[in-house]
Formats: sequence, C-alpha cells, structure tokens
Amino acid sequence: LAGRTIQGTRNKNTEMTLSFSDGSTMTIETGASSFNSAATGGTIRGVHQSEASLHIDLVDGKAMVIPLTGKNAAIRVQGKDGTTEYEG
Repeated sequence: LAGRTIQGTRNKNTEMTLSFSDGSTMTIETGASSFNSAATGGTIRGVHQSEASLHIDLVDGKAMVIPLTGKNAAIRVQGKDGTTEYEG
C-alpha cells in the first residue's frame, strides 16, 4: 500500500472502503460503530495492524487509526482490475 494516495472513503454497514487514486481499494471490517474519517489526498507511508485497530501512516507524518472488530477482522485489498492483492 505504500505510495498509494487515498482518493475517498465509504462506509456501508460494518465495512469501510478506502479508494485509491490508482483505482485499487481496501475494505476493512470495522464493526457496528463504523469509523467515518480518512485523510483524503494523503499518501500512505506504511500500514500496520494491532489487535484492535489498523494504523495507516501517511508521508506527511499524520496517521489514521481505524478501529477493527478484533484481531481477526477482515481486511481486503483489491487492484483496479478486481484481483485480490491481500486478504487477511
């Protein structure tokens, strides 16, 4: 995900989807209390996951912390063509 720029976000039920400027997406299982904020336009420096949250570090020094349903929360990254790049 490093180097991708966040184009937008969308929440639907218990999932948050980040869309990137290259056409790829990341869908995150956030649970009932969905997180509805993102750094649109921010470029990702790195991503790491703890038991309770997904941390997205941006190149400008800011970070997004997205609450997860637990350590086994579903996270899926799909390329522009719909192929799965990561699923965990």
